[in-house]
Amino acid sequence: MKQKKWYLVGLLLLGIVLFGLTHPIQTEVAERRDGLTEYRDVVQWFRKVTPDELMAKQEAGQDFYLYIGRGTCPYCRHFVQQLKKVKADFYYIDSENKTEPLSRFRKFYNIKYVPYFGYFKGGQQEKVLKITPQTTSDDIQAFCD
Repeated sequence: MKQKKWYLVGLLLLGIVLFGLTHPIQTEVAERRDGLTEYRDVVQWFRKVTPDELMAKQEAGQDFYLYIGRGTCPYCRHFVQQLKKVKADFYYIDSENKTEPLSRFRKFYNIKYVPYFGYFKGGQQEKVLKITPQTTSDDIQAFCD
């Protein structure tokens, strides 16, 4: 009887330890999934383009703002929450899948990290917003004005 009692106590303690170890992981996965869904909900309204389409716009001398990001990037998920409040037209490239045209475009303009937000004028990269976790929609709007 005593041995059975200790066996049950051991199982209970093991269950508590296992729950304690796996609960933060489950929470993190759920938060990441929710963040990715929210990111997709926001960017669905952005004007999505391909690197080849952007190159054509540059060759035509068009001026434009460009956002490059991906849903699996926590900084991008935060940035789009600010970007959606900005009153400016801009193009969006999803950098989740690394294609050869995207790699060439990023290499040509020395775009090493996402999120990226820049302004192109007359076929040239004119300026780039320095994005930090503290970047606000007001900062982005001031960059665009």
